[in-house]
Amino acid sequence: MRNILKKRIPKLWLKNAKIDKCSSSVIYIKNRLVLGDKHKRGYKRSTLLRMGRKSELCVEDIFRFYYGCDIQIFDGGRLELGSGFCNSDTKIRCKNKISIGYDVAIAHDVLIMDCDGHSVNGIEDLGKPVKIGNHVWIGSKVIILKGVTIGENSIIAAGSVVTKDVPPNVTVAGNPARIVRQNDTWR
Repeated sequence: MRNILKKRIPKLWLKNAKIDKCSSSVIYIKNRLVLGDKHKRGYKRSTLLRMGRKSELCVEDIFRFYYGCDIQIFDGGRLELGSGFCNSDTKIRCKNKISIGYDVAIAHDVLIMDCDGHSVNGIEDLGKPVKIGNHVWIGSKVIILKGVTIGENSIIAAGSVVTKDVPPNVTVAGNPARIVRQNDTWR
């Protein structure tokens, strides 16, 4: 019988990616996080992860960010990732809390934000949590705004602006996004 050696798989892979992290911020990775995946020689767009003071990034399974992604977790923010991927040039802005479930497919040029990123009339925007359920497909150029929950098995059509909660097992489209079909499934 052959002696089979198990190869140690690193939990964090960086491929033309940069991490700008405060010393008080924390990254928890149970399985694997890949930053800058699918990067090819000659691409100028690197993936960037910026973490403010006392911010947290928690990765439960295998999650991949393709080239050109820009993830910013502001002071005190928490980003939770289950499994899946974010395609190229996706942006995440997390000031409060963003949770992304398992088996989630996020297309290119998507923006997910749990805050407005600025104050209005001197009132600071503390943000509202965003929750994306399991097995959700988010099409290209979608915008998901603060306070939104997207139910399991849902599909968000390309170019949609999600301003309100999305129930499970539906397809939404438009600006603002509204239900266009029910009981849809995707693979």
